[in-house]
Amino acid sequence: MSILVIILVLLLELVSSYCPHGCGCDNVNLSVSCLYTDMEVMPISLNPSIQILILKYNQFKTVDASVSFYPRLLKLDLSENIISRVPDNIFKSQQNLRELQLSRNRIKVLSERSFVGLKELQVLNMSGNSLTNITANSFSTLGKLETLDLSGMRLSNLTNTSFCGLNSLQHLILKSNMIANLSGSAFECLESLLSLDVSNNQIKQLQGQLTTSGLISLDLSYNYLNSMTGDWFIFLADLSFLQLQGNNISFIDTSDFSALVSLESLDISENLFSTLPSGLFTNNKELQIIRISRCPNLHTVHMSTFAGCQNLQNLTIASNLNLQTIQVKEGEENFLQYINHLDISNNDIRELNFDLTNLENLTSLQVADNPWHCDCNAIFIRNAVKHQIVAGSSLVRKTTCASPANFAGVDILDLPDTVCSSPTKHPSMQIFRGNLALYLSTVVFTSIVFVTVFIIIFIFTFSIIRKILYF
Repeated sequence: MSILVIILVLLLELVSSYCPHGCGCDNVNLSVSCLYTDMEVMPISLNPSIQILILKYNQFKTVDASVSFYPRLLKLDLSENIISRVPDNIFKSQQNLRELQLSRNRIKVLSERSFVGLKELQVLNMSGNSLTNITANSFSTLGKLETLDLSGMRLSNLTNTSFCGLNSLQHLILKSNMIANLSGSAFECLESLLSLDVSNNQIKQLQGQLTTSGLISLDLSYNYLNSMTGDWFIFLADLSFLQLQGNNISFIDTSDFSALVSLESLDISENLFSTLPSGLFTNNKELQIIRISRCPNLHTVHMSTFAGCQNLQNLTIASNLNLQTIQVKEGEENFLQYINHLDISNNDIRELNFDLTNLENLTSLQVADNPWHCDCNAIFIRNAVKHQIVAGSSLVRKTTCASPANFAGVDILDLPDTVCSSPTKHPSMQIFRGNLALYLSTVVFTSIVFVTVFIIIFIFTFSIIRKILYF
């Protein structure tokens, strides 16, 4: 009898440690990985105490009941299979699971019981499936979920019940779907949300108001927005990062960002506006990074736009092929006093009317690929570029002159001091000298004309007097 017991124990140990062909089993770290094995059914002979089970790149068509053999799982990865359905209550025994990967399958629909039992789940990745809508309360049992990835699917509509029950959700990823209209009410259940990514959709309008007041990061890039609405942002006082690049925004109002008092980083590149209003960022005193690049209609940037940006450190205004003017009025260069990175490369700017060398905190400067007119004003660009090279603080691209003809193609670093009789003065002094020269030449010309006319009149008068005396 004792011999039978010993044999039985040995058999149980043998079975419990059995590792299927093509799998990697680690009984120390309690993990199993079966990749590219063409499995169609989950194995039941693995160590029942495993905590990590990775079954990627196989042929599973459904999540089968064999998952219940492993109640201690902390992570289950079933991504890159051909799963088309998640049966109701299939995860009822997975009450310890923290991470579930179901990406790149063929799941078309979820029910409100698809995730029953996953009371400790923190990460759910459903990206790359075929969902077209979210059934009401599909995620209502996931009270501790923190990250939900629903990207790369065919979602076109969100309702105010789509995310109910996700009281702990912090990160929601909805990028690369087919959402056209986005209503703030879709997220009203998400009281803990910190980041929302709805980039690469087909959003044309922002409806209602986004009331998730704790939101820190919002990505609306690469949609079809043609205007902003300040109402959508009115409750987002904690928002720090906003991405709006790649839309069709043709006009931005001074009030659009006024509620975003904690904003630190803003990208409005690749839009259709032609200019930006003065005082646009007056309320955004925490703003540190602004990117305005590849805007085909942008022709003028007013430095007054950045009034109030007392913490601005990184400003990129690059690759705007029709941008000819950065207009700075007296004293407005102070708006850039804390800037350490300035990129105004690859625009259509010919000259600047402010001195870059006055930006004492600058550690990175890019001014290349502009058609610079190398007169006296360009000396100050040359000096700023030289300073960056000497300081070794950044890699400065070669900057060349486009005009006048005698300097075309010349590296701005080779621009001689003789191009300007007094290169240490502010560029505005060159304008003054030009106006003074014009004034003096006009006075001289007028004087010559006056003297000439006087002489002619004198000679004519003298001739008449002589004739009278003669007769």
